[in-house]
Amino acid sequence: MASSAYFQWLEAVIGYRFEESSLLEKALTAPGAEGDKGTAEDRARYQGNRLLARLGKRLLLYLDVKRAFWEGTLGQGSTTNAWKSEANGNNYIARAVALKMDRNMKLNPRQRGIAEPRTFKEAFYALVGAVWQDSGDDFTLMKAATY
Repeated sequence: MASSAYFQWLEAVIGYRFEESSLLEKALTAPGAEGDKGTAEDRARYQGNRLLARLGKRLLLYLDVKRAFWEGTLGQGSTTNAWKSEANGNNYIARAVALKMDRNMKLNPRQRGIAEPRTFKEAFYALVGAVWQDSGDDFTLMKAATY
């Protein structure tokens, strides 16, 4: 798992300081890295960053569509095209690697220390979701920190 020095570095790079550091830790925890499928509490821990990633992915899509609207490039099929472009996520994989998330995640033991690029893309989405939640659903802070 990432060190407190990494958390401080990451917060400095994205320009956002977490009030609830557990959200940042969760964003860097791959599904299956903790817990198991036993009790409800263990199942929740087993989810890792999955729910934060789902939230972050939708927030990024919203920002892409909003940007296209204001730029005047939102036409018929634009939402679908934005979704397809975003779903590819290669840009977000590169962002995750630039933020050294690939070296600081808590991985699922089945990954044996080697994660697929999708794991890092999901971690970036989870970071977006974590900033959103920690900031009290503030789009301005979330966008500034992660977009």
